[in-house]
Amino acid sequence: MTTEFIGDKLNHVRALIQQAELELFSHDLSISVATTPTGDSDVDAQMSREVQNVKTQAFACRHRLGVYRSKEAELEAELKARGG
Repeated sequence: MTTEFIGDKLNHVRALIQQAELELFSHDLSISVATTPTGDSDVDAQMSREVQNVKTQAFACRHRLGVYRSKEAELEAELKARGG
């Protein structure tokens, strides 16, 4: 694989990492908001039900970040080995 192609893949993976980090930040904010009582029991009950889905999405996002970072390290090592 050419050095330029590896660099393009590395840039793409870094963009995916940035996107996933922002998504995770959003999920964490949603979890924080949903676990803070509003004073309205109906609203609190609805938010409590929805927060489980957000927690699942946050878990999946953390997993994707691990995969992306692993691939980033692999591509960086390959680029370095080729002198890029």
